[in-house]
Amino acid sequence: MNIGKWISDFFSPSKDKRIDIGRRNVLGAAVVGLAGGVLMKGNPLDMGRTYNDGLIRPPGSLAEEEFLDRCIRCGECMKVCPTNVVQPVMLEAGLEGMWTPVLKQEL
Repeated sequence: MNIGKWISDFFSPSKDKRIDIGRRNVLGAAVVGLAGGVLMKGNPLDMGRTYNDGLIRPPGSLAEEEFLDRCIRCGECMKVCPTNVVQPVMLEAGLEGMWTPVLKQEL
């Protein structure tokens, strides 16, 4: 395969190989993205924040509401934990708290 042809086809494809993204598709994707963001942040039954008070956050963490605002879910605290007690939360903290760190003790 000719690499030069492949690169030129990638950056400027012929008219029959172009993807036709219409205005309706772009607007539909924007609406779905915004609706998904709103649904991830709120609960329709309780318009305030909902989180599990039974979760034990890592040492030095903030109050739950501020913790959820500041945590970027990078996983660095889990990587440096020497005892592997800091683990990611799945759905125990709701959709907003997904992948945040929590202390889990194996019995």
